Amino acid sequence: MKRVFGRRQDDRPAAGGDVASPTAPETPEQPPRPEPAVTAKEQKQQRISTEGDSNVGAIADSADSLTAAVGKADLSSARNLESVFADLKAFDEQVANAKRALASRITDEFPADPGVAEMVHRQAAQQSKFANSNDEVRNQFRRAHQHEWERLENPRTNEEAWDHLKNNQE
Repeated sequence: MKRVFGRRQDDRPAAGGDVASPTAPETPEQPPRPEPAVTAKEQKQQRISTEGDSNVGAIADSADSLTAAVGKADLSSARNLESVFADLKAFDEQVANAKRALASRITDEFPADPGVAEMVHRQAAQQSKFANSNDEVRNQFRRAHQHEWERLENPRTNEEAWDHLKNNQE
C-alpha cells in the first residue's frame, strides 16, 4: 500500500488487467528555480513590444542612465562618496517632483478616478521621504568615520607625513 494525499491506497491493476508497475520512491519536490535575471536590453525590448504606445520605455530608459551613472561614480575618496549621497538625494527629489507633476496632469488632462491621482501624490510624498533618507546615509557615513573626517577637515601641520601609503613604501 502507498500513501496518497494522507490516506492509504491499495495498488490495483491498471486498465487492461496489467498490474501497475512499482513506482519510484517519492522524493520531496524541488523548489522552483528562480527565473533568470532579465537583462536591461530584454526589458527594453518588452517595453517596445507594446503596440501603439509612444510612451513605452521613455521613463524607464532614464533608469538606465541612473544605473550607468552610479556604475561610473568616482568612489576614490571620502568626499567623492559623500557627493554621491548628495547626488542621489537630488535625483530622488526630482523623481518626487516628476510624480507630483504626473498627478497634476492626470487630474487636469485625463478622466481618471481622483483616487488614481491621489495615489500618485502619495507616491511622491514617499519619494520625498526617501530623498531625505539620503541625508541619514551621509550622516551615518560621517559618524562611522568621524576621526577620518576630522583629519580631512582640520589637517595637522604636515599631515602628509602621516600618509600610510608613503610610510609603507620600501
